[in-house]
Amino acid sequence: MAGFFHKIKDFIYKTNILVSRSKEYYDKQDLELKMTQEMLWRDVFVDTVAGYEWYKKKSISLGRWAIGYNYAYVLARVLNEFKPSGILECGLGQSSKIMIDYVSANENVTYDIVEQDKNWVEFFQKNCALDSRMKIHVRNIVETDFSGGGADHIAKTYMYEDFASVVEGKKYALLSIDGPWGNRQYSRVDVIEHIPTILEDDFVIMVDDFERVGEQNMIKLLKDKLRSNNITFYEAKYAGMSDVCVIVSERWSFLTSL
Repeated sequence: MAGFFHKIKDFIYKTNILVSRSKEYYDKQDLELKMTQEMLWRDVFVDTVAGYEWYKKKSISLGRWAIGYNYAYVLARVLNEFKPSGILECGLGQSSKIMIDYVSANENVTYDIVEQDKNWVEFFQKNCALDSRMKIHVRNIVETDFSGGGADHIAKTYMYEDFASVVEGKKYALLSIDGPWGNRQYSRVDVIEHIPTILEDDFVIMVDDFERVGEQNMIKLLKDKLRSNNITFYEAKYAGMSDVCVIVSERWSFLTSL
């Protein structure tokens, strides 16, 4: 009997090793696929913006903590073809450089950016000039209880302090969401309570890091808000090193198949 249990134990041990090695193999394959996708997105982005007169070819550093080339490409296409008149961005970064070029070239566009790091804002503004139609709103981030689906679904998350004062009474055609910090269950939920009030009839919503559960749960809540207000929308995922979720109004459904 002791020999039987020893064989079972040995079998389980060897099985666990095989499963571990298999996971390492597939993780490596997944990473290589994502890296290949990112290189392809880079080529597509560079070729695309080369034809945009408003894009000033600023030096941008994409990847790692910043947006990826998939986000940059979709953003550039949205700006050039959708031509939003009001933009809200959560998280100052490399995408901001692209949008600053667009806003600078279009005099009837307004642009609000929400960012928590005052030092980063000061450094950014040394290299990127903003005019009066572009405003960076510095807001601290606070950890707070968030109810994603009633009293039984309360979880801790990070939100911008006094976010409402930025968006109150305003309408936006484009929401670009890459902040604040992510969270395990719900991430970047600041806009949820303001949907659909802050949206123009025609809109585009872009959310970075969609491969993460927190962002996926936020998107579910956002879509629920749209549905409950009888707003037709289309959605797509653009995969790269980080995935991008894009949600658009009915008229601009083609932006989900770029």
